[in-house]
Amino acid sequence: MNQQTFLNELAAGLALLRPDDRRQVLDYYAEMILDGIEGGLTEEGAVARLEPPEQIAARIRVEYGGLCMAGPKTAQGPHGVLEYRPEGVVQAVELAARHTGLRLRPSPDGMLRVLLSAHQGQWVTADEYEGVYRLSYKPPLLGMLPPGCQQDIVLELPCGFEGTAGAKTSCAAICAEGLSLTGKLSLHTSHSAIKAKNCACSSFSLGTSNSSITLAGLTGQTCNATTSNSRIAAAGCHFAGRLHLTTSNGGVRVEGVASPDIALTTSNGAIKGWILGSEEDYSVSAHTSNARSSLPSIADAARPNRLYAATSNAKIRLGFAQAAPDKAG
Repeated sequence: MNQQTFLNELAAGLALLRPDDRRQVLDYYAEMILDGIEGGLTEEGAVARLEPPEQIAARIRVEYGGLCMAGPKTAQGPHGVLEYRPEGVVQAVELAARHTGLRLRPSPDGMLRVLLSAHQGQWVTADEYEGVYRLSYKPPLLGMLPPGCQQDIVLELPCGFEGTAGAKTSCAAICAEGLSLTGKLSLHTSHSAIKAKNCACSSFSLGTSNSSITLAGLTGQTCNATTSNSRIAAAGCHFAGRLHLTTSNGGVRVEGVASPDIALTTSNGAIKGWILGSEEDYSVSAHTSNARSSLPSIADAARPNRLYAATSNAKIRLGFAQAAPDKAG
């Protein structure tokens, strides 16, 4: 094998490294070959004393944070299971995918990890730098997966995780259940639903488009949920700071939510349900057009809480209760 062939094969094995990192590795091995030639070896002889390029590339991918193509890391399961986990202390985790569902759940052993099925043609890059663990996933081309194959990626988070956890995909659903974090949680997709159930963390940031957001049993400091052309539903969610739900061309429904700052905003959709607490505790601003509102607008700075509800071409039917009424909304 001559020098050019060696470097070409090595570069192919390092295709997922950052360009600057890949160039640094290639320059290092080019210099090693040159040193061998200057020491009296032939070009082929200088290359032959090195490890095969595929072995070098495999080792370097591990050294650069597990950066690799997913296929060769098949573990157990009918299609193989890949497991990725950071090596150091993590202050933030960022999971990004395309056209692939994401599920977030508690870690059974307190370890942060990402689990996914191994299939030919998919790509995974994992990077850990200055306390931030990033994993990016690209699915196989259409038609390469076996029929009915489960493609959800699972992010397991330890109880009490203090950092920021972010999960982002496109054209696929995100589901989070049972998490207990002290940091922030960010879930974003497009053209598919987001569901979060029985989770606690300091703040939630949830966003999609053209699909629904469903929240149940969430607690924390703040929650901002935004979608379009679909509904938002929240039940049994309590936030010490604020709860803001925003959509368009879809309804907003709340059942037993509580927060000192509640904002429910939509257009061409009704706002319905009930709020945990007393109406006398809220300064209310309620606006609609071409329909009725069950709430009078009462601006009273002496009231500790704020409720804002606004829609158009649809009604507002909101009430207050200390416990679940027989019929809500």
